[in-house]
Amino acid sequence: ELAQRHANQPRLALRIRARPNEVGLEVNLDARPLGARPVSSALRHHSRPSCSWRHKWIERSALQVAEAAVNPDLPFFTSQGRPGITETSRGNIFIQDQHGSWCTPPLDEHVLPGITRREVIDLLDEQRTPVVIRRCSLQDLLQSHGAFWTSSLSGAVPITAVNGTVLPDISEFSNDLNSRLGTD
Repeated sequence: ELAQRHANQPRLALRIRARPNEVGLEVNLDARPLGARPVSSALRHHSRPSCSWRHKWIERSALQVAEAAVNPDLPFFTSQGRPGITETSRGNIFIQDQHGSWCTPPLDEHVLPGITRREVIDLLDEQRTPVVIRRCSLQDLLQSHGAFWTSSLSGAVPITAVNGTVLPDISEFSNDLNSRLGTD
């Protein structure tokens, strides 16, 4: 029934909720249309919502407020109490530094462990492309040789600008990466 309701949608986000009850397990399946996968994105800094960052969010209202505030850009956040970028409202960030290495912030209470982040790290490692997990500053991002963000719903999305500063075009690299991820 769910598949028939959304038969004309090319991409869907599925949410499966399983809850134990007195007779076993109650399972609910919901789907929502995603629209086309973003081909690029501009980022703008926004204050980090003061919600729990230890788990993926079911309740996204604070992120929706941040997204509306910087629309049509996508918000990115920095760590409170220490310098460094963390992630966007939709995924993890990768930055190509001046030496050609790809950098991504370490996992901690401010950076969620994205599935696609892990896949990208593994793919870059397989092709012997240097990838470093370290704190990344806003200056690193602004002076990068290119950047992208990742999510399981969108793949690798090139970042075209940050706070109005244009970044180098890495669409060819991200297209190749998406092909390898199976998200093209």
